[in-house]
Amino acid sequence: MAKLSPPEVEPSLPVAKELPLYRIDREQFEASGRSFWATASARFCKSCQRKYGASGAEDGRSRAKRPAKGAKAPDPFAVVKDCCSKTAGYLDNGLPITEAMFRILLAHGHRPLDLAEMQGRLESWAATAERRRDLSLPTIRRILDHATFYNINRVPPEAAESTKRA
Repeated sequence: MAKLSPPEVEPSLPVAKELPLYRIDREQFEASGRSFWATASARFCKSCQRKYGASGAEDGRSRAKRPAKGAKAPDPFAVVKDCCSKTAGYLDNGLPITEAMFRILLAHGHRPLDLAEMQGRLESWAATAERRRDLSLPTIRRILDHATFYNINRVPPEAAESTKRA
């Protein structure tokens, strides 16, 4: 009887490189003449809008009230992470996908997220949506790479390495 050799196994997928990291670039807001404070504070919950005098304007050009001179303005990332992201409706499933990504990054603090983490959070967000959305990694990457209004940028590889070590 002839000896059978085991079937050859084709590699399913090439070994994946690490997924890129993304974060909101505050400096790019200011460089483009838009206010990060105004844009982020427009996503504050009603309570924080009253507390910090935020206007709720969407374009990032409005003059949201800031604390009086000498008083330090609160960090919008911390406000959203500690309060607003925990309120009902912060991540309403009717939001456009890029707006949801921006809010997810705000709620994550100033730490970057990789594509897989973003995908997981988007899948949780979209689970109860009435319409299905393409939340594949290539789609999420394409959207994040072109999210110019929200100044979401890919973290450079050298900065990503230092982020991992921290």
